[in-house]
Amino acid sequence: MNSSIYFSNVSIDYNQNSIVKDLNLDIQEGSWIEIIGSNNVGKSSLLNTLYGLSHNLTGGLKILGYDLNPLTGNIQELRRKIGFFSDALPLIENKTFRANLSLALTSSNNIFDLESDAFLNSILDKLHLKHKLLEVIENFSSSDKTLSKLVRLLSIKPKLLLLDCPFRTLDKINSELVVELLKKYHTSEKATIIITSDAITTNGPDGRMIYLMENQSLKHINKL
Repeated sequence: MNSSIYFSNVSIDYNQNSIVKDLNLDIQEGSWIEIIGSNNVGKSSLLNTLYGLSHNLTGGLKILGYDLNPLTGNIQELRRKIGFFSDALPLIENKTFRANLSLALTSSNNIFDLESDAFLNSILDKLHLKHKLLEVIENFSSSDKTLSKLVRLLSIKPKLLLLDCPFRTLDKINSELVVELLKKYHTSEKATIIITSDAITTNGPDGRMIYLMENQSLKHINKL
Protein backbone atom coordinates (compact mmCIF):
# COMPACT_ATOMS: atom_id res chain seq x y z
CA MET A 1 0.00 0.00 0.00
CA ASN A 2 0.96 3.64 -0.46
CA SER A 3 1.06 6.46 2.04
CA SER A 4 -1.86 8.84 2.08
CA ILE A 5 -0.23 11.17 4.61
CA TYR A 6 3.39 11.00 5.71
CA PHE A 7 4.77 13.03 8.64
CA SER A 8 8.54 13.22 9.10
CA ASN A 9 9.62 15.06 12.26
CA VAL A 10 6.71 17.47 11.82
CA SER A 11 6.12 20.31 14.28
CA ILE A 12 3.17 22.69 13.96
CA ASP A 13 2.70 26.01 15.76
CA TYR A 14 -0.42 28.16 15.67
CA ASN A 15 -0.85 31.55 17.36
CA GLN A 16 2.45 30.98 19.20
CA ASN A 17 1.15 27.70 20.61
CA SER A 18 2.74 24.36 19.83
CA ILE A 19 0.22 21.90 18.36
CA VAL A 20 2.49 18.91 17.73
CA LYS A 21 6.23 18.35 18.07
CA ASP A 22 8.44 15.96 16.11
CA LEU A 23 5.53 13.88 14.77
CA ASN A 24 6.48 10.81 12.75
CA LEU A 25 3.51 8.96 11.32
CA ASP A 26 2.72 7.09 8.11
CA ILE A 27 -1.03 6.94 7.34
CA GLN A 28 -1.68 4.40 4.63
CA GLU A 29 -4.26 4.74 1.87
CA GLY A 30 -7.65 3.45 2.97
CA SER A 31 -7.05 4.04 6.69
CA TRP A 32 -9.75 5.14 9.11
CA ILE A 33 -8.15 7.35 11.77
CA GLU A 34 -9.87 8.89 14.79
CA ILE A 35 -8.13 11.62 16.75
CA ILE A 36 -9.71 12.40 20.10
CA GLY A 37 -8.78 15.04 22.64
CA SER A 38 -10.06 17.87 24.78
CA ASN A 39 -11.11 21.26 23.44
CA ASN A 40 -8.33 23.63 22.35
CA VAL A 41 -5.73 20.86 22.18
CA GLY A 42 -5.12 21.57 18.48
CA LYS A 43 -7.26 19.03 16.60
CA SER A 44 -8.71 21.66 14.25
CA SER A 45 -5.31 23.25 13.65
CA LEU A 46 -3.87 19.86 12.71
CA LEU A 47 -6.56 19.24 10.07
CA ASN A 48 -6.26 22.82 8.80
CA THR A 49 -2.56 22.19 8.26
CA LEU A 50 -3.30 18.99 6.35
CA TYR A 51 -5.61 20.97 4.07
CA GLY A 52 -2.82 23.42 3.36
CA LEU A 53 -4.09 26.34 5.40
CA SER A 54 -1.35 28.56 6.71
CA HIS A 55 0.33 27.49 9.94
CA ASN A 56 3.94 27.48 11.09
CA LEU A 57 5.13 24.08 9.89
CA THR A 58 8.53 22.44 10.13
CA GLY A 59 9.59 18.97 9.05
CA GLY A 60 8.47 16.94 6.07
CA LEU A 61 4.77 16.55 5.27
CA LYS A 62 3.48 14.75 2.19
CA ILE A 63 -0.23 14.35 1.37
CA LEU A 64 -1.52 12.26 -1.55
CA GLY A 65 1.90 12.52 -3.13
CA TYR A 66 2.14 16.31 -2.74
CA ASP A 67 4.84 17.86 -0.56
CA LEU A 68 3.46 20.54 1.75
CA ASN A 69 6.80 21.44 3.29
CA PRO A 70 8.41 22.60 1.18
CA LEU A 71 5.32 23.18 -0.96
CA THR A 72 5.64 21.63 -4.39
CA GLY A 73 2.93 21.51 -7.02
CA ASN A 74 -0.45 23.21 -7.05
CA ILE A 75 -2.15 23.46 -3.64
CA GLN A 76 -5.55 23.94 -5.31
CA GLU A 77 -5.03 20.76 -7.28
CA LEU A 78 -4.37 18.90 -4.02
CA ARG A 79 -7.44 20.39 -2.35
CA ARG A 80 -9.64 19.13 -5.17
CA LYS A 81 -8.76 15.61 -3.97
CA ILE A 82 -9.63 16.34 -0.33
CA GLY A 83 -13.06 16.51 1.28
CA PHE A 84 -12.77 18.88 4.23
CA PHE A 85 -15.50 19.27 6.87
CA SER A 86 -14.62 22.33 8.93
CA ASP A 87 -15.99 25.54 10.36
CA ALA A 88 -13.37 27.16 8.13
CA LEU A 89 -15.40 26.09 5.06
CA PRO A 90 -19.01 27.07 5.76
CA LEU A 91 -21.92 26.74 3.38
CA ILE A 92 -22.94 29.89 1.51
CA GLU A 93 -25.94 31.08 3.49
CA ASN A 94 -27.70 33.19 0.83
CA LYS A 95 -27.71 30.40 -1.77
CA THR A 96 -29.76 27.25 -2.09
CA PHE A 97 -28.47 23.85 -1.11
CA ARG A 98 -28.42 22.92 -4.81
CA ALA A 99 -26.31 25.99 -5.62
CA ASN A 100 -23.83 25.07 -2.88
CA LEU A 101 -23.47 21.58 -4.35
CA SER A 102 -23.07 22.95 -7.87
CA LEU A 103 -20.33 25.35 -6.77
CA ALA A 104 -18.44 22.53 -5.03
CA LEU A 105 -18.66 20.30 -8.08
CA THR A 106 -17.56 23.08 -10.42
CA SER A 107 -14.55 23.99 -8.27
CA SER A 108 -13.48 20.34 -8.19
CA ASN A 109 -13.94 19.98 -11.96
CA ASN A 110 -16.82 17.53 -11.44
CA ILE A 111 -19.62 19.00 -13.54
CA PHE A 112 -22.75 16.97 -14.22
CA ASP A 113 -26.51 17.06 -13.86
CA LEU A 114 -27.33 16.79 -10.17
CA GLU A 115 -30.65 15.08 -10.84
CA SER A 116 -29.09 12.27 -12.89
CA ASP A 117 -26.17 11.42 -10.61
CA ALA A 118 -27.00 8.16 -8.83
CA PHE A 119 -24.24 8.46 -6.23
CA LEU A 120 -25.25 11.93 -5.09
CA ASN A 121 -28.94 11.08 -5.09
CA SER A 122 -28.33 8.01 -2.94
CA ILE A 123 -26.61 10.20 -0.32
CA LEU A 124 -29.42 12.75 -0.40
CA ASP A 125 -31.95 9.95 0.08
CA LYS A 126 -30.09 8.40 3.02
CA LEU A 127 -29.78 11.73 4.81
CA HIS A 128 -33.36 12.75 3.94
CA LEU A 129 -32.26 15.97 2.25
CA LYS A 130 -33.44 15.67 -1.35
CA HIS A 131 -36.57 17.74 -0.68
CA LYS A 132 -34.39 20.59 0.60
CA LEU A 133 -32.33 21.11 -2.58
CA LEU A 134 -34.10 24.35 -3.52
CA GLU A 135 -34.20 25.78 0.01
CA VAL A 136 -31.86 28.60 1.04
CA ILE A 137 -29.17 27.43 3.47
CA GLU A 138 -29.80 30.19 6.00
CA ASN A 139 -33.20 28.60 6.71
CA PHE A 140 -31.66 25.22 7.58
CA SER A 141 -31.36 23.94 11.13
CA SER A 142 -27.84 23.48 12.51
CA SER A 143 -28.24 19.72 12.10
CA ASP A 144 -29.32 20.02 8.45
CA LYS A 145 -26.41 22.37 7.77
CA THR A 146 -24.03 19.75 9.12
CA LEU A 147 -25.57 17.02 6.99
CA SER A 148 -25.54 19.32 3.95
CA LYS A 149 -21.83 20.03 4.42
CA LEU A 150 -21.21 16.27 4.50
CA VAL A 151 -23.14 15.85 1.24
CA ARG A 152 -21.09 18.66 -0.33
CA LEU A 153 -17.90 16.97 0.83
CA LEU A 154 -18.84 13.52 -0.52
CA SER A 155 -20.21 14.87 -3.80
CA ILE A 156 -16.69 15.47 -5.13
CA LYS A 157 -15.70 11.84 -4.35
CA PRO A 158 -12.47 12.69 -2.49
CA LYS A 159 -9.70 10.19 -1.82
CA LEU A 160 -8.99 11.84 1.55
CA LEU A 161 -11.67 13.01 4.00
CA LEU A 162 -10.73 15.37 6.84
CA LEU A 163 -13.66 15.64 9.26
CA ASP A 164 -13.28 18.14 12.09
CA CYS A 165 -15.81 17.29 14.82
CA PRO A 166 -18.60 16.42 12.35
CA PHE A 167 -21.01 15.04 14.98
CA ARG A 168 -21.09 18.08 17.26
CA THR A 169 -24.55 19.30 16.17
CA LEU A 170 -26.07 15.89 15.39
CA ASP A 171 -28.31 13.77 17.58
CA LYS A 172 -27.62 10.07 18.17
CA ILE A 173 -29.74 8.87 15.23
CA ASN A 174 -28.15 11.21 12.70
CA SER A 175 -24.66 10.55 14.07
CA GLU A 176 -25.12 6.82 13.56
CA LEU A 177 -26.55 7.45 10.09
CA VAL A 178 -23.49 9.48 9.12
CA VAL A 179 -21.07 6.87 10.49
CA GLU A 180 -22.77 4.16 8.41
CA LEU A 181 -22.63 6.38 5.33
CA LEU A 182 -18.93 7.09 5.87
CA LYS A 183 -18.20 3.41 6.42
CA LYS A 184 -19.83 2.53 3.12
CA TYR A 185 -17.88 5.26 1.31
CA HIS A 186 -14.67 4.19 3.04
CA THR A 187 -15.12 0.63 1.78
CA SER A 188 -16.38 1.37 -1.73
CA GLU A 189 -13.89 4.14 -2.57
CA LYS A 190 -10.95 2.88 -0.47
CA ALA A 191 -10.73 6.42 0.87
CA THR A 192 -8.62 7.59 3.78
CA ILE A 193 -10.77 9.10 6.55
CA ILE A 194 -9.52 11.19 9.47
CA ILE A 195 -12.07 12.23 12.10
CA THR A 196 -11.44 14.48 15.09
CA SER A 197 -13.85 14.33 17.99
CA ASP A 198 -14.19 14.54 21.75
CA ALA A 199 -14.85 10.80 21.94
CA ILE A 200 -14.51 7.62 19.89
CA THR A 201 -17.32 7.16 17.37
CA THR A 202 -19.97 4.52 17.95
CA ASN A 203 -19.93 1.58 15.55
CA GLY A 204 -16.78 2.60 13.71
CA PRO A 205 -15.22 0.09 11.27
CA ASP A 206 -12.99 -2.81 12.23
CA GLY A 207 -9.32 -1.95 11.95
CA ARG A 208 -9.66 1.74 12.68
CA MET A 209 -6.81 3.46 14.49
CA ILE A 210 -7.48 5.64 17.54
CA TYR A 211 -5.09 8.41 18.62
CA LEU A 212 -5.21 10.67 21.66
CA MET A 213 -3.98 14.19 21.04
CA GLU A 214 -2.41 15.78 24.09
CA ASN A 215 0.85 17.39 25.19
CA GLN A 216 1.82 18.24 21.60
CA SER A 217 1.73 14.61 20.49
CA LEU A 218 -0.48 11.91 19.01
CA LYS A 219 -0.55 8.77 21.14
CA HIS A 220 -1.85 5.55 19.61
CA ILE A 221 -4.27 4.17 22.19
CA ASN A 222 -6.10 1.36 20.44
CA LYS A 223 -6.62 -0.63 17.28
CA LEU A 224 -10.18 -1.91 16.93
